[in-house]
Amino acid sequence: MEAIERFGVVRGCWLALKRLLRCHPLHPGGYDPVPTEWSSHKTARVALALLLLLLFPLLATARDWTNASVEELLTPPSSVERAATEWTQIQGQLPTVQESDQEAFARLKLREGIVLVTLKRLEESLQALDEVVRTYEQALRQQRNRNGIVVPKTLQELAVAAAYRKYQLLAERDGPQHRNTVKALERVEQLLHGGGSATYGSPVQDVALWVWDERKREVRHHDSAYQVVSEELDALYRAGWNYQLFDTLVTLCGRDPRYSYGLAVILLALLLRVLLHPLNRKAMKSFWKMQALQPLVKDLQERYQDDPQRLNAEIWKLYREHKVNPFGGCLPLLLQLPILFWVYYGVLHYRFQFAKGSFLWVKNLAQPDYPLFALYLAIFFASTFFMSTPTQDPTQRQQQLLMNIMFVVLFAMFFHSFPAAFILYWLSFQVFYIGENLLMKRVYAREALPVREVSLSAEEKPRKAKSKTKSPNKQ
Repeated sequence: MEAIERFGVVRGCWLALKRLLRCHPLHPGGYDPVPTEWSSHKTARVALALLLLLLFPLLATARDWTNASVEELLTPPSSVERAATEWTQIQGQLPTVQESDQEAFARLKLREGIVLVTLKRLEESLQALDEVVRTYEQALRQQRNRNGIVVPKTLQELAVAAAYRKYQLLAERDGPQHRNTVKALERVEQLLHGGGSATYGSPVQDVALWVWDERKREVRHHDSAYQVVSEELDALYRAGWNYQLFDTLVTLCGRDPRYSYGLAVILLALLLRVLLHPLNRKAMKSFWKMQALQPLVKDLQERYQDDPQRLNAEIWKLYREHKVNPFGGCLPLLLQLPILFWVYYGVLHYRFQFAKGSFLWVKNLAQPDYPLFALYLAIFFASTFFMSTPTQDPTQRQQQLLMNIMFVVLFAMFFHSFPAAFILYWLSFQVFYIGENLLMKRVYAREALPVREVSLSAEEKPRKAKSKTKSPNKQ
């Protein structure tokens, strides 16, 4: 500041630059004050000319990447020195477009990610590519919140190219079957579904795809990004045993697109229902025995209403005498939940094959079908009445009805956009479950033994005798 005040802006900045240039290990050091007068104009002119000559190659090779094509953005620099120069230029251009132009910012970030790969800075490269995707997602949110804003298709192409390049880098580092690699490729598919988290239920917004081929050292162009991504995802899912099970069942059903895929889902529901039958048989027997023991439990509750510990002991004794496990019905319910999740992910992994098949009126088993879902809700609502314990209390009946309606509403809210193949499995599983319970009720009615009354203890017999002598008929 002292040099600028004494000699002006130009000469003061020149003196400051000279002082910075003297900061090297060979300089003797010491006190370096601001001169009292300008010594030589000629030296300044010569030094300034030399400085401009040194900066001229850098300025001549600078390029504006905000107008480059996707193919040029994906082509890596020819050398590390070139990559370092481009990275310096990009860092200078990013602040000027970060807030004003989303597409230009996405182009610079995409180029930065490619340059950082050449510089062997993989983690920073992945972060730059993620920034391109986040820019596109931010533009989508602005489009939803504000009417009249349209996200350009070129921005989606940049996001898809960046997400696919990230998938390639992770496949090289972690392997194609690694979880992070598969999730990266699934993210590309989600971008083609409008940037949401689900890969079904929304139409595909397909764009072109540019892919860097490392072996041929060139950028390849594909007209359909969805076709490339779906084929590669299907190949990755093929190694999973849930995928192989669905594929085997479809083969057993004839692999006919008109009915084989739907029959395979129904056959899977039947097989799982048969495997769970032994557990379900024990659970239902325990449940029906519990219902038969309810009058005796009420008798015990009236008898020991002032002694909770004695009441619990007598109830457990009653259960042991009749060989009833009150928690026997929990195990089949707990097992059904992981099985349901497994089937759901199996349907998702097999979704590209389900998209080829139809069943009855359903044209695409990989997409939601609302008539099929409405049929499932009706059967589910009927099964809740079928499985609920009958009661004579009108208040309890009304509460059961409200609970059943609430369950149906919650199911409609959360599962209406699920693939038709999964809803078909759930519907078939529920139908087989109802049929199994009807059959077991008939078998249990023939096998059921009469329930014995609760025997009185030695202490209770005198009490009961005294209560009888005090009755008015005996007096």
